Amino acid sequence: MKSAAKLTRMSGAGNTFFITDSETCRPESRPAFVHKLCNDYVGFATDGVLFLQNSNSADADWDFYNSDGSHAEMCGNAARCAGLYFFAKIKSKKEVSFGTAAGPILTQIIDANKGIVRVRMPEIEKNFGPKEILVNKRKVRGFLVNTGVPHFVLQQGPDQQLAQELRQSKDLGEKGANITFAEFDSGDFIQAVTFERGVENFTLACGTGAVAAAKFHRACHPSATVQTVEMPGGLLQVEWQGDVALLTGPAEFHFDLQLYED
Repeated sequence: MKSAAKLTRMSGAGNTFFITDSETCRPESRPAFVHKLCNDYVGFATDGVLFLQNSNSADADWDFYNSDGSHAEMCGNAARCAGLYFFAKIKSKKEVSFGTAAGPILTQIIDANKGIVRVRMPEIEKNFGPKEILVNKRKVRGFLVNTGVPHFVLQQGPDQQLAQELRQSKDLGEKGANITFAEFDSGDFIQAVTFERGVENFTLACGTGAVAAAKFHRACHPSATVQTVEMPGGLLQVEWQGDVALLTGPAEFHFDLQLYED
């Protein structure tokens, strides 16, 4: 019997991930491996898997997969987990850069003992704003923004049926979009939850969803520079530097896992 993979399970505000590196985990098919690991193993129900790889331009490149095996360009909560993982298991650098399909990001350890990590997210694409979508013969008005991955944000409480209908809308691109529900008033406190593509359900937290909700809030309240976003898994803070968001929140280790194959 030989070792097949070494992985670490982590959580970012309740959003769960396995993190590994391409040297110690070499499945024949990453999508198939991820789907099996996240869904088929009892007790391992997990939102995604992140493979860290050698990089020519950053401390590490990453290759991220949702639990269904689909590829994702970016994940804010996974980024915080990756920053803490790198700090604890690879090199004790408090600032770590990662190359992602959505562009470079920078993580900063704010408090290693408490697992508080800040991520400098990719700059938001310029073509954001209000959008109206026809679903089952009715018009749904929301806010479309790409915060590393696309989100369609609605200012209302969560509605799973509506999220499932919107998720696959052709008006939201070939791969569809995440659907984020956000509730807020004139203050800087936002309650939000995201129905994530690739997970096909609501998750306890979504970093890019928190930033999407904050961007929508900021479109309504342009003076907002620091916002608190409450998601089911905990609180996240979004601070703005122009069109770049700094996302701060918790990350924690669950356990290490070693899988074997014959």
